[in-house]
Amino acid sequence: MSPILDFKSFCIAADDWGFSPAVNRGILELCELGVIRKVSLMATEPFLKNQLDELLKLKDVSLGLHFNLTYSENSHREKLFKFSSPGDLLKLWVFSSSKTKQKLKEWVRAEAESQLSLLQAANVPLRHFDGHHHIHIVPGLFDVISDILKKYQIQEVRVPYDPQLWLSSKMPINFFSKNLAASKNLKDFQANSRFRYPSASIFESSQKLGKYLLASKGAEVLTHPASEDDFQKYGIQDPISYSRVLEYRALKELATSWDF
Repeated sequence: MSPILDFKSFCIAADDWGFSPAVNRGILELCELGVIRKVSLMATEPFLKNQLDELLKLKDVSLGLHFNLTYSENSHREKLFKFSSPGDLLKLWVFSSSKTKQKLKEWVRAEAESQLSLLQAANVPLRHFDGHHHIHIVPGLFDVISDILKKYQIQEVRVPYDPQLWLSSKMPINFFSKNLAASKNLKDFQANSRFRYPSASIFESSQKLGKYLLASKGAEVLTHPASEDDFQKYGIQDPISYSRVLEYRALKELATSWDF
């Protein structure tokens, strides 16, 4: 039998707070167990404040903005631009006319200001910044809003580079992460030196997850847990709803089991 893992030696991050009540509940429970140490919040989603007061009471949990430009199914705000995927935004960002590009930059800045101010108004102590669908690594996008991040005293920016992604369909994340890492503006922020993006198979058992975490050697490990699949109940279309529950179960079991 092996001892329970010391989760303080890991940096397990959870994205998508506000996505659904079950996402919030799963993240909160894992934070309370000491498993999750970083939480990224979606400022414009309708469930942002669901159990938020409980999350804000926790110590030693870094909170930050999960910048969202590509998911608006549950948002009733009117938007100048609407994108269903990072690829859609990337195409317009790279191939649009100078006039459209300028409008797009202004919109991105307005969204960053709006989303950060929403979290600030909700008394969220902002520390870090990353993007839904990793939208913040679109080449040049971070540079457009870096001054706004400094204004809100953001200290850390995620660079989602994982060497193992070169051999997966997520390879573009590495390519664009290298571009972000080279940004002169990033020098004004802390950035993770190592990052791990576990595949769904890692969460098939707590044993496999435990070995993966031990091998991560302190890297930021990305997760998307949910205590249950409540997405159909709230009319949310989510392609990873099932894997979210698997992640939650594996992380919880690892936190309470002596056998991994």
